[in-house]
Amino acid sequence: KLWKIFKEYNLQSKIILTVHDSIEVDTHPEEIDIVISAIKEACSTLVDEYIRRFDYEIAIPIEWEIKVGNNWLEMEEVK
Repeated sequence: KLWKIFKEYNLQSKIILTVHDSIEVDTHPEEIDIVISAIKEACSTLVDEYIRRFDYEIAIPIEWEIKVGNNWLEMEEVK
């Protein structure tokens, strides 16, 4: 879903890595706010997407955090 949102907005930012439950995005500096909004949109519809695609309702709550930084050591959580 996130990839589709990036395509819809024609973003220069790229999803570069997904590992287990993490997504790493190389974000163009001018697109940080748009990328954060896109991630929140994709995550907020995750439960509904599972029901639609797999006819399966997730039994546990889904939580996510968004962190921004120039590298792994400088990551700070976005509220």
